[in-house]
Amino acid sequence: MHNRALRIISGLGGVVAVVALMPGTAIAQEASEVQAVLDNIWVFIAGCLVFFMQAGFALVEAGLTRAKNVVNIFAKNMADAIIGILAFFASGYALAFSSGNDFFGTDGGSFFMNDLDINALGGSGVINLSHGTFFFFQAVFAATAVTICSGAMAERTKFSSYLIFSVFMCGIIYPVVVHMTWGGGFIAGLSIGDAVYSDFAGSGVVHMTGGVAALVGAKLVGARKGKFAEDGTARAIPGHNIPFAILGVFILWLGWFGFQPRLRARCRQPRHGHCTEHHARRCCWRPRHCSVRLGQDGQARRCLHW
Repeated sequence: MHNRALRIISGLGGVVAVVALMPGTAIAQEASEVQAVLDNIWVFIAGCLVFFMQAGFALVEAGLTRAKNVVNIFAKNMADAIIGILAFFASGYALAFSSGNDFFGTDGGSFFMNDLDINALGGSGVINLSHGTFFFFQAVFAATAVTICSGAMAERTKFSSYLIFSVFMCGIIYPVVVHMTWGGGFIAGLSIGDAVYSDFAGSGVVHMTGGVAALVGAKLVGARKGKFAEDGTARAIPGHNIPFAILGVFILWLGWFGFQPRLRARCRQPRHGHCTEHHARRCCWRPRHCSVRLGQDGQARRCLHW
């Protein structure tokens, strides 16, 4: 028994000695590599949540429109994700994040990601993110921007025309805006005193770009047939499936937990409780300040409480 205890103690002492003799730089390097992998996993999961928002947009749009157009709406929301991400792969990523002028990237090797090592950790130049992780995260943001337009032009847009618009939106329009802002271009270089441009989760880059495009599209296609009477009075066109819309809202709500941490782009332990609370508060701000009431005519009215 005594000999066995000595052997155990000797073995533990040997392990301690080996660890003590290991270079500190090797341990630090291994920790750095683990951190890089965790950062990529964190951003990938956030990107998956943003991608899942496509389902939320589709359900909200389908639920608040007429039953006869449901197939068209679901097809549009699926197609704009596929076509939009392919367009962002072909030209959008290069225009947004490659080196170039103040308005768009011009590095030919970045188009179709030809000369990029998509697996190298830190290759994108953003924290520890690889080009593959960073591309996926940015591509789903591009798909979100074009999906915003779908609802504004619902029930009155030709399917093929919408797909062409999706290509231009994700392949050219949105990437140029990204390059001028998140890509370090013209707008990012502006400052007013000590204040510089900052868009934490895309309120200007994603939502305003998509909103302006939606406004222009809605103006061009006009109102839905039957929306206005001959005297100009608006007619209600109620949605056909409120459960669809409510389920879509919950999916979008969940997706915001991937949308909000966009610029964190890393996984860190310190103050993680504060960060979680911060993101939760930002994600819940809109639902907490939005309600629906019934007007005297029995129609639903949306109320915003600031």
